[in-house]
Amino acid sequence: MKPDATITKPDGGRIWRRGLLLLVLLAVTMGALVLWRWPAVLPAGVAVANTSGPGRGGRDDVPKTPGHVDNHCQASSNVPAPTQEPRPTPEAEADHAVLQISFVDPEGQPANRVMFSVQERGRDPAYRTTDDSGRFQYHTRIGASLQIRTERELERIPLNLGKGYIPMPDYSVPWSARPHHVNITQPLENTEIVVYPSCDVALDIRYEDGTPYAGSLYIRSSGIIREASQTGTGGALVKGVPRGEGATLHLRNLKFGYSKSEFQLPSPDLGGSRPIDIFIPKDNEYAMGSIAVTFAEYANTPVSVRVLGNGLVAAAAREIPTSLAWESSPVRPGKYNVIITGEYASCIPEVEVKSNAVTTVEARAAIPASVRARILDPQGNPLVGATLALRGEFDAAFYPGRLQMRGVADTSGHDGVVEVGGIARGSFVAHVEALGYEPARLPVSLAAGQALDLGDVYLGVARGVCIINIKGASPDQRYQVVVLQNQGSTNTYPWRNVMGDSVRLEGLVLGRLYQIGVVLAGGGEVAYESVVLTVQDDPVVVEIDLAALKK
Repeated sequence: MKPDATITKPDGGRIWRRGLLLLVLLAVTMGALVLWRWPAVLPAGVAVANTSGPGRGGRDDVPKTPGHVDNHCQASSNVPAPTQEPRPTPEAEADHAVLQISFVDPEGQPANRVMFSVQERGRDPAYRTTDDSGRFQYHTRIGASLQIRTERELERIPLNLGKGYIPMPDYSVPWSARPHHVNITQPLENTEIVVYPSCDVALDIRYEDGTPYAGSLYIRSSGIIREASQTGTGGALVKGVPRGEGATLHLRNLKFGYSKSEFQLPSPDLGGSRPIDIFIPKDNEYAMGSIAVTFAEYANTPVSVRVLGNGLVAAAAREIPTSLAWESSPVRPGKYNVIITGEYASCIPEVEVKSNAVTTVEARAAIPASVRARILDPQGNPLVGATLALRGEFDAAFYPGRLQMRGVADTSGHDGVVEVGGIARGSFVAHVEALGYEPARLPVSLAAGQALDLGDVYLGVARGVCIINIKGASPDQRYQVVVLQNQGSTNTYPWRNVMGDSVRLEGLVLGRLYQIGVVLAGGGEVAYESVVLTVQDDPVVVEIDLAALKK
């Protein structure tokens, strides 16, 4: 190129047309390659439809939900040819096998339009539908393990399972059979499956005492659920129940949950002229009850309700109006405590629930009451940290020194005064305790909104017993026992000279830490142990070893 030569840019339209031509040539080349690799002619009588993977049934591109697979391609013969899967690719010919499936009714006649699924282990199921011949050719591989199941055709019908009518899929079942397993061991396998038509079932359901059953029910068979329509007192009709393997009847009482479950219906004589009689026990492991709460004097104040059984919440509701009665969800028979909280609180203890019944209780608005007291020691000094608890008479016994209090409780301040509020009206026992002192019990009767002052409550000192076993003591040797408290002070218990290997110490105040020591009467080292007495009249045994003491 000459240095002074000029470069002329090509026209933009020409570049665009050239690029389009190259794309067309590339597409034609790829199409030719595909046609060259794919067999030009398929064997006669083979219908290509619903190709799933490289010529095998049950591959990844098969629809995962049931649906109709219609194939109108048939051989030229007057006898309908069996519906077939597409042939495999040449690479898979070595282990290729064909499963010939024939569906027949109980009389041995072909069952037309049977919807079924074939599932190979480790793969998703492939859904298929036979034609009028009732036959289907399924392409697979030698060594495959297949499960064949009859399927159901989807209908959009509301279904009632005891929680009101909700829109969910229901299914029509023209044919049904038990799951069928086939192991492919040769290139051509044949299997025949007997399928049963569905039928209608008439039921007459009563309790053992003759009372008609009132509630919803449904029937399950082969994983298929059919709702029953009520035909009268205790009567029901279930349509489209599969025959051949029986069905399971499930009853659900709308108010109390399950009344009884899993009645096995006879088979194959479902749908006879006479209704099937079902007798169920009224009280059984599935029977339940409920609690209804009415409210008095609440002035339509919102409240929250809890039903407690064995310390667990069996039913609950929050911010409900008190103008109407509240009914709990079904609970098992037994005793429950009903706790009502809100601006006005109350408690209804020991409510007994019976099976298939509603237990009604009345909750009265509890204008909170309060109890006040000043807790003192025997010398009149205020006790800090003393506890005042209001408990019902049915509560557990009081354990001194362990502070195992239940009910409404509070502790005293530096002046010994304690006040407990938010108490419902009723009769209680006021338990007063402080660590190291005798507990006091006072009966209390409270009216709604009452502020009760118990005045001064004196607690006596609680004392216990400690037994000292001296290990390695000499029979003729005297020892001194010392009780140390408050960082070495010995004012709380005098020194004692003892002989022998045991000594009993009485009058130790409960709840205090003591250092109990033993020393030879002539002086020397002290062997000691730490001890805290917590239970009155229950001696604490302490062993002290003198083997290491020096005179």
